[in-house]
Amino acid sequence: MESSWAPTERGLWAWVVGAASFVSTGLCLGLVNSFGVFYAALQERLAANEIPEPSSKAALVGSLTMGVLFAFSPAAGLIAGAIGARKTTLLGGAVASIGVFASSYLIQEVELLYLTYGVLFGLGASLSYTPSLTILGLYLESEVNLVNGIVAVASATFTAILPHVLGLCIAAGGLEWTLRLVAGLLLSVVLAALTFVVPRESTLLLESNSSTASARSTLPLIWHNKKFLTWVSATVVALVGYYIPYVHLPKFVSINFPNHDGSVLITCIGVAFGVGRIVYGQVSNLIDANRLLLQQVSLVIVGGCCLALSAISEWYWAIALSLLMGLFDGCFISQIAPIAVELCGVQSAHQAVALYFAVCSVPIALGPPLAGYLFDRTGTYYLPFVLASAPLVSGGLALSFVKCC
Repeated sequence: MESSWAPTERGLWAWVVGAASFVSTGLCLGLVNSFGVFYAALQERLAANEIPEPSSKAALVGSLTMGVLFAFSPAAGLIAGAIGARKTTLLGGAVASIGVFASSYLIQEVELLYLTYGVLFGLGASLSYTPSLTILGLYLESEVNLVNGIVAVASATFTAILPHVLGLCIAAGGLEWTLRLVAGLLLSVVLAALTFVVPRESTLLLESNSSTASARSTLPLIWHNKKFLTWVSATVVALVGYYIPYVHLPKFVSINFPNHDGSVLITCIGVAFGVGRIVYGQVSNLIDANRLLLQQVSLVIVGGCCLALSAISEWYWAIALSLLMGLFDGCFISQIAPIAVELCGVQSAHQAVALYFAVCSVPIALGPPLAGYLFDRTGTYYLPFVLASAPLVSGGLALSFVKCC
């Protein structure tokens, strides 16, 4: 149970909680999206120590984080419902900080990094991210678009800033001390959690509890929904290529554009992602757009951008493609919850989204190591970016089958 003291909706405390949620969600997603900076340094360290397949092994560290974050999100929601958002976020911040701090002493032991950075940090990020969204919804339950906007801006802000900061820290103090700095930074999530007090007048918590209690009965409404299963199957194919640019772009820049900073491209993706998530979310609501079609177009364009990256020779094309990729990535993400409502109904939408992310965590985690394996074998990023492109385009086209069900 949370504290019996409870502020009302939209009061001054709501702004405090909003700021805390901004930090918690933004920091978790920002660090996960900025792994490409760590990847470049870790891959070079493993290669210098003559560890076999350094690219695929280094990529697996970061992709595990993203995979665990998504895979554990349904359980994180249940834990938050049982012990409260404040305790769950506090636990998540502590676990994430411990995992990253331990990783700073295990740079040479990549197999242990899978556990400390991949699993522990991913688990902590999931425990922090999910209840941070929940508590924000409790204070702004009538302002869903505002909640989505805050989350989108938080992710974009931290993804834009962190790659540069982390790159400077690695250059100045090395990978080990940068990880220790990040571990300390993650303690701010623990401080943010202290503000997460459930508002007295909120009804969303009761709805969430009843939704959790009925999950067992509604989850089989989902498994027999052919449209939902087709949608998930198509996006599972697509998402094999989803996280590859976030991990490999900084290394790609260091090889193909050695006079430029690869973190700039991650910043471009992050900023454009925030814009795309807000703009396309609003546009689809205003004009009642075909959301499946928006996802199809988004996946095909993102896949086309990845393919184009494999052939460019000018820096300005890298900037332009990264901005375009981030814009339509934001469009793709913004349509997930509305499509779940359309396909499964309001009562089952929460379980549908949770199941969607849990299933999609597997291809997201597999893509970057496969791309790293191809890079180790070929020494170029042509095939890795083709690998990213092919499933994105194929999965986008496969979404057409949803209408046939």
